[in-house]
Amino acid sequence: MELNRVFLLGNLTRDPESRFLQSGSQVCKMGLAVNRRWGGREGGDKKEEVLFIDVEAWNKTAELCAQYLQRGSQVLVEGRLKMDQYQTQSGENRTKFVVVAERVQFGARPEGGGRPAGEGGGPGARRQSAPPPAAAEPREDYDRSPSYDGGGETEDDLPF
Repeated sequence: MELNRVFLLGNLTRDPESRFLQSGSQVCKMGLAVNRRWGGREGGDKKEEVLFIDVEAWNKTAELCAQYLQRGSQVLVEGRLKMDQYQTQSGENRTKFVVVAERVQFGARPEGGGRPAGEGGGPGARRQSAPPPAAAEPREDYDRSPSYDGGGETEDDLPF
């Protein structure tokens, strides 16, 4: 039996970055900070650990994340772990794990509200009155896991 399932609740560390591949697929990359707190009982010291995790969403999920999320947004991500291997400019081989989001539940927005994609986020910016959808979940007519070759494109071809 095999299982590759990840559930993470945290806040975005930067605005989502969305791109379209030559194949027409949309990918949205996000940084997620997840906190773990422990201790503090019976006079002990409180301790905290923060994990910074790269998350990528595809197609319809990517579209909704790029449209409604911003730095500081709280999200619940359900997905799977993927291992990316790459080579640095100095020729060193590196490996990093990325969560491929299959479902993203939107939580609380950061203080000051949110902004729809394409609008400025400054103090005088107009806010969208309709709330975002509760979850961005890919429909069956979208590819849930980009295991295809992407028209010859690789992770290294993406500018972020």
